Amino acid sequence: MKNKIQTKKITTYNIENPEQVKQMAVVLKQYIVKNNLSVRIVDKDCVMVEGWQFAGGTMGLFPKIAEIQNLGAGKWMAKAEVVAKDGRVISTGYALCSKEEMKKKSFDDYAILSMAQTRAI
Repeated sequence: MKNKIQTKKITTYNIENPEQVKQMAVVLKQYIVKNNLSVRIVDKDCVMVEGWQFAGGTMGLFPKIAEIQNLGAGKWMAKAEVVAKDGRVISTGYALCSKEEMKKKSFDDYAILSMAQTRAI
């Protein structure tokens, strides 16, 4: 009796072709929705950081926290970079989180710092 090896066809997309990028976006959205990697906020579906990491990872792009700053009084700033496999920085994002925010007043500093990093990514 011979064992059959099942293989799944891998679809690749040319990111320089707008139509193919559109097709890729549809596939990524389906995966993100199916795997609960988005959340509804103020009547809008927002992708969670895990969803963005998945989408970027499928294209060989990965987030890296490049810098954090304690701005005092429970306020943190984070700088994140999106890095390609070869080490090139593709994009940079900055974000703040503070205990001054309505829902963050009682959070510990580590949680404020973590949220700044998540937002930056």
